[in-house]
Amino acid sequence: MRIHISNCYKKTKYHYSNLTAQAFKDLGHDVFEFDSEDYSSSRLKIDKAIRRSPFFLLAKKNPEIFDFRQKHRHFINKHWLETIKNFKPDLTLTFNSGWLSYEAVKAARGNLRVPKMVCWVVDNPTVSAAEELPNFLPYYDTVFSTDPGWIPFIKFFNNNAFYLPLATSDIAYKSINSERDLDFSFVGSFYPQDPAGFLRALFISNLPVDSRAEIYGPGIDYFKNIYPKLKNFNCHDKSIGVDEVNKLWNRSKLTAVIYHPQVVSGTSPRIFDAALAKTPQIIQYTSTASELFPGVNLPLFNSVPEFTAHIDYYLSRPNEREELAEAMFEITKKKHLFSHRIKTMLELLDLR
Repeated sequence: MRIHISNCYKKTKYHYSNLTAQAFKDLGHDVFEFDSEDYSSSRLKIDKAIRRSPFFLLAKKNPEIFDFRQKHRHFINKHWLETIKNFKPDLTLTFNSGWLSYEAVKAARGNLRVPKMVCWVVDNPTVSAAEELPNFLPYYDTVFSTDPGWIPFIKFFNNNAFYLPLATSDIAYKSINSERDLDFSFVGSFYPQDPAGFLRALFISNLPVDSRAEIYGPGIDYFKNIYPKLKNFNCHDKSIGVDEVNKLWNRSKLTAVIYHPQVVSGTSPRIFDAALAKTPQIIQYTSTASELFPGVNLPLFNSVPEFTAHIDYYLSRPNEREELAEAMFEITKKKHLFSHRIKTMLELLDLR
């Protein structure tokens, strides 16, 4: 089949959209990877300059002339429709909305008559970060959601909605021969304006004070004055790439999955990523976590005392750490790669 996927951030090698595209290719499909950054224009630079100047008020009063962000969106949508027209896909797959407008999605369905149009919702559609997503939903044949907790909202707009979590890839994450010289590591964002930053900083500040811990994430330095115990650990106020994350996990006896508050009942793909690195992990509770690893007694936490109890327990029991990591690794390899998700998606779409 011919598969058109948007938006594939080709500069970000391990982005889930690129890994999805690669999984389709590995299964023998012809894939067009639409990347909005392939179609550059000066409109965003102009928009940024206007928003920082007194002309911003004029732009708000005359958006048809001065809203260069919207002009850029029209520019991207034009090229998106052109690529669909030229590629003639059997299936289009979009992640959320991105730069697309619902008019473009409507045109692809009505004018270009794409046989199957699918949206995979990976961000909470009830918040502003999802932009115009609710406007898009009625024009898709099928909507997949990474969180079953979002589906009741999605079904107001499109009743053909299914739970489909993200996955992982052994292209990015793998077990390597490395000494586990760290007790604990964590990688994630700690932006002060984001509630997830406070939540993650709170949990991590409650690690045993003598833990050999390395923490990476933009914004972590901000929380050292709020949670002074963070100063006991090796904290780095920056992001690191996938290869570095994989090496860090392979040095760690434990890591943790701490969700963003927008997660209702889904799970983070970090669970699968760390599992491929064979790194034992403790996981913030959601209703789907155990379902994804049947037969495994996952160390789930929903409070600071539960978090610290799991840390103490597993740091003192190397055999149980290894058993946990091995069990999650085996299930992930068999059930939670992107190739598995694509097969499930095609089955639900009745496309074999």
